[in-house]
Amino acid sequence: MRVIKHKIKAIKFDLEGLVEHREETEIEEEVQTPLEQLDPQLNSAKKFVESQRNELRQSYERLAILEALLDDLAKNYNPNFNDPVVKAAVQDFQNYASNNQVVEEETVLSLSNPSEEFNRIIEEFESGLNSIEVGTSAQEDSAETTECSIRKAFNQKFENFIEKLIASPKREKPQKYTRGKLDSEIEEKEKEIAKLEKERSELEYDLTDPKYGPDGILRSYNGHCLTKKIGDYDYKFCFTGSVNQIGAGQSVLIGSMDKVEVQEDHSLKIFFEHGARCWNGPIRKAVAHVECGAKDDILFTSEPEKCEYFFKVVSPIACKEIPNSKLKKDEL
Repeated sequence: MRVIKHKIKAIKFDLEGLVEHREETEIEEEVQTPLEQLDPQLNSAKKFVESQRNELRQSYERLAILEALLDDLAKNYNPNFNDPVVKAAVQDFQNYASNNQVVEEETVLSLSNPSEEFNRIIEEFESGLNSIEVGTSAQEDSAETTECSIRKAFNQKFENFIEKLIASPKREKPQKYTRGKLDSEIEEKEKEIAKLEKERSELEYDLTDPKYGPDGILRSYNGHCLTKKIGDYDYKFCFTGSVNQIGAGQSVLIGSMDKVEVQEDHSLKIFFEHGARCWNGPIRKAVAHVECGAKDDILFTSEPEKCEYFFKVVSPIACKEIPNSKLKKDEL
């Protein structure tokens, strides 16, 4: 969920840049100024700053995603699953998170000092300013005023460069696009955002789905299935899906997962409803009793009532603590 939110934030950030750039293109054909004589130096400065901004933006996005994943692990992992590797990872992340502000301040301080390359470009820019011919002899009276205006404009641009260089987060400057290309890029970004918003809505719905039981106990087993031959049939048992009886080349739906109940001894009762109708009988359904075990397995199945099935299953998910044999296997 957090990963999707960070992706949406990053795309919206880029979208804002594209919109700003489109607005700039609407006025870029105005009257030229003397500063346009410095285009080569100015473009070099822009390219350098934009390359720095791009690298920092990408680093910011990667860091945000990694932090989101680790934060989710730290908050949602089950402490009963005594995996030493997971515990160590959670502890390391918590230590990192407590020092995160210090790292951010040091990063900003390091960015506040322009590099030698940036200083070289600015010196060329100033040199270009000094070489501008401010007018003919008829304009000599206003030459000093013009030069002051140009220097004022330069100072403002220099301050903007520094501000953009150390600002956080960093937005990547869009390429030089035509108006049509900008419109197309903006539309594409809006589609990406809409798609991610839909994924987020689906995930939010999934997180509140009661079928996973209290505290989402079966969430980690979503899509996990067991298959075992018992008697004349093969049985496919999916913890959060369906139960099927397979034989003679046919698969019969016994039921689809409806709800789960956690018993006092931490065992689970999983109810499967709305199966295929029996021949001249009721609609099939089943109840599975899941008890603690070192590994997932179907122990046996029975049919206490016509078309009503019972499954005895063992699984680590029904244990208050993972059995030692399971821990040793995972550590290997």
